Amino acid sequence: PESVGPIMPSFEARCVDADGRTVLRLKPDGDSIRVEGPKSALIATVSKKSDTLRVDDAGGKATWIIEEIHGERLHLRVRSASSNRVAFELKEEPDGDLDIDDDDGNRIATAKQRSYGYKLVSA
Repeated sequence: PESVGPIMPSFEARCVDADGRTVLRLKPDGDSIRVEGPKSALIATVSKKSDTLRVDDAGGKATWIIEEIHGERLHLRVRSASSNRVAFELKEEPDGDLDIDDDDGNRIATAKQRSYGYKLVSA
């Protein structure tokens, strides 16, 4: 995977429910991305800081730091911004599935790759 680059997409991404209603929207906003819920309510803002991504809550307080662990496959470490404690790691497997492990390496869940996207399966 490539290292964290600029996060200035020229598009808006939406997640919709079964009825076609927007439940989550990712929207470019200058050098950051707004994460919005239904009715465009701000949930968080994601911005690049050094070699990491920082997730701020709707009030602007840093909540999560996401760092890439370099290797052949996707491997992200998500830490609490306030305590610096690892919340979880996301690791891509050779078959395309994504394992979600806690900071001790215990499996929390696996996101199984499907034709429609991913299905989350608890450990």
